Amino acid sequence: MEAMLLGAGEGTRLRPITATRPKPMIPIANRPIMEHILLLLKSHGVRDVYSNLYYLADQIESYFGDGSALGLSLKFKVEEKLPGTAGGVKNLEEHFDETFCVISGDLLTDFDLTQALEFHKRRGAIATILLTRIDNPLEYGVVITDRDGRIQRFLEKPGWAEVFSDTINTGIYILEPAVFDFIPPGVDFDFSRDLFPLLLGEGQPLFGYVADGYWCDVGNIDMYLKAQVDALSGKVKLNIPGEQITPNIWVGRSAKISSRADLKGPMVLGENCEIAPGVRLREFCVIGDNVIVAPNSFVVRSTVFSNSYLGENSVVSGSIICKNVVLKDSVRVAEGAVVSDDSILNSSVTVKPGIRVWPGKTIDESVVLSSSVVWEQRLRRELFHSGRVSGLVNFEFTPEFALRLGNAIGGTMKKGASVIVSRDPSRTARMMKRALAAGLSSSGVSVCDLQGVPVPILSHMARRGDFTYAIHTQTSDRNYEFVDINVFDSEGLALSRESERRLETLLAREDPRRTSAREVGGIRYYPRAIDIYTEDCLLSIDTEATKANRMKLVVDCSYGFGGSILPSMFVQMGVEVMSLNAIEQETKMPKSSEQFAQSLDELALIVKTIDADMGIVIDPQGTRMWVTADGGRVLTDMELAYLFSLLTVRSKNSRNVSMPSYMPSVFAQALTANGATVYRARANVRSLADLARTSNSAIASDLAGGFIFPHLNNGFDAIFGAAKFIELVAKDAAPLSQLVQLVPEHHLLSDTVPCPWELKGQAMRELLSKLDDPTVETYDGYRKSMGDAWYMVMPDPVHPSFLLYAEGATRAEAEKMLEAARKEVMAEMNKQP
Repeated sequence: MEAMLLGAGEGTRLRPITATRPKPMIPIANRPIMEHILLLLKSHGVRDVYSNLYYLADQIESYFGDGSALGLSLKFKVEEKLPGTAGGVKNLEEHFDETFCVISGDLLTDFDLTQALEFHKRRGAIATILLTRIDNPLEYGVVITDRDGRIQRFLEKPGWAEVFSDTINTGIYILEPAVFDFIPPGVDFDFSRDLFPLLLGEGQPLFGYVADGYWCDVGNIDMYLKAQVDALSGKVKLNIPGEQITPNIWVGRSAKISSRADLKGPMVLGENCEIAPGVRLREFCVIGDNVIVAPNSFVVRSTVFSNSYLGENSVVSGSIICKNVVLKDSVRVAEGAVVSDDSILNSSVTVKPGIRVWPGKTIDESVVLSSSVVWEQRLRRELFHSGRVSGLVNFEFTPEFALRLGNAIGGTMKKGASVIVSRDPSRTARMMKRALAAGLSSSGVSVCDLQGVPVPILSHMARRGDFTYAIHTQTSDRNYEFVDINVFDSEGLALSRESERRLETLLAREDPRRTSAREVGGIRYYPRAIDIYTEDCLLSIDTEATKANRMKLVVDCSYGFGGSILPSMFVQMGVEVMSLNAIEQETKMPKSSEQFAQSLDELALIVKTIDADMGIVIDPQGTRMWVTADGGRVLTDMELAYLFSLLTVRSKNSRNVSMPSYMPSVFAQALTANGATVYRARANVRSLADLARTSNSAIASDLAGGFIFPHLNNGFDAIFGAAKFIELVAKDAAPLSQLVQLVPEHHLLSDTVPCPWELKGQAMRELLSKLDDPTVETYDGYRKSMGDAWYMVMPDPVHPSFLLYAEGATRAEAEKMLEAARKEVMAEMNKQP
């Protein structure tokens, strides 16, 4: 028996799942419905299958090819317009010269087609309709037969008053070639509406066969979810892909499942998927190929299509997550909801029950979706933040994206100009750097590749050479699954907002600059960059003072490239150094907050045990540092910022210091009393670095372990910073544990207040309208003073929230000011517009 598979339907009732895929390609238990049908046909001896296609036909053709992978001969005809179910078969009439089967490409069934064929032959039928009994026949064509199975009557989608049978048309037919005589060519002609009533009226031998087994018309979202449950619970006999590792749990090849994940079947896990520690997967989950489920997520009775990412602490319940979807941390997707292909739901988004998110949408952080997102596309408000763009590797940020970004950056430059690039030790950073370099070259820009080096070397070399931009790719300091791309200007400064907007505009246009083969940019290397940087650093260090003191140091290089630079630099300074974690290991960077705290405790213990003068931790990118004093006391970020600034001022090279606008007032007063001129920068990296440069500051600190030395480069530099701090402590000749006592008592507190994006503008407008109040300052956000105490309110540029800072003479007073800030922000948010 040959077969005709009807694959031309558009599946409108399954939108938005079918907005980007034909209905026959919707997966059931990680196989397209059409593949299950083809396997069913094959199991009943069918070898030659023909199929008509219409909607997104290329997806079906490319997936199945000629059918040989399934052991079938499969041929397609793409319709120019929908011809009706019978009309589609008529268009392939030349292929059917014996009994053949017609089956819809969007059904899930395990009917015994061999028995149906035997029934058809015994009855001498021209057409046999396979029937099944269901409880609610209102949405189907009802069929009544006599005792021999001869059809007596049809009724399409009856009301309850008209129901006279519970046997319905399943959309599966066994036909003789003689039926073609009753189908007119070139017209829209349907089996149920046109052909079968015609055959019945003509007295042709038309029969109905009530088939045993499972049948489901996957016609809408609810039926699709039901079909998945039925497939996993064994109600339908299917060939489920993967190895059955325990009863009712099928796992595909190369899947990685943590021993600390909690799985309760039945479920199917696709090939190459990753299930992290703390994940709870409950009954009737279908997880597609290449899906990552991050730690502590919860999924139940849901389907996740291939190549999607479920972030930490996400909850997906009774819903459908389509292909290439990214759910960031703490996303909630409720029952009956659908998140379609290529959508990104940022952290803490909530999708209410039954909501539809159509393809390609980006939903802002903390948004609660109570209505479907169909036409509008919520794009990121800003792609760049402080010259950095971040995204999930191979989901948000693919090599294709890096290629486009590189071309967009090149598009802002003259052909023949140069860009200098570098990366951290991770494979993802290497991959993204190479793609960026290709994009830059394609736009006619030359690339100088430093390969793997810490960020300070990139910043330093950018200033020494004639480069329009400097770009560093790295694993995010938040999560190993994320990658950051940092773009600096020719001075090594984080991009200005104007430059960021220009790049965002070029990316949004998707109009890449092309060059001829002769204009493609070249790629060259700078093999002595590390030596040059080290030499320039040591020229700014009083090595005679450090050699005379002979300090004993423990340095933790955090598995970054700094491990190949710092120890040798310290040796040249005459420092006795013990190196920790000095060999690059990408899988051990970055560290979680708990791991970082543990590493500081371990460093402190080692410093105390071996009686070292100091311990220093350098982050993997070489941009931030943390210090442990002799005796094992870990300095806070604030203590280190003040002490480093004070020692620099005392050295009298320069008495200018820059810090963020929210620095403790007591720091400014104490530094001024020591002869310093203290500059307040707006609270972003670009402003701090620019002010440090223009004010000729000797040092700038972000109060969080980041230090800038403008005479050397304009970015955070913990490598030179560590060396300089050692020199300053050595010159003072007092133990660090005594020097830290010079830090004045300070009480600076901070907090975050969530605020929907749409209310942030309103709240800031109301706050900034108070300029007549002499206690209010708006240099950076909103600052209100009450005597020597104060609080600041600043909108977070990345998240839907406000950042609050407060200082008081005592902690109790600082907490009181912080609470006043909260109340004022909440009051402005709650005002009616």
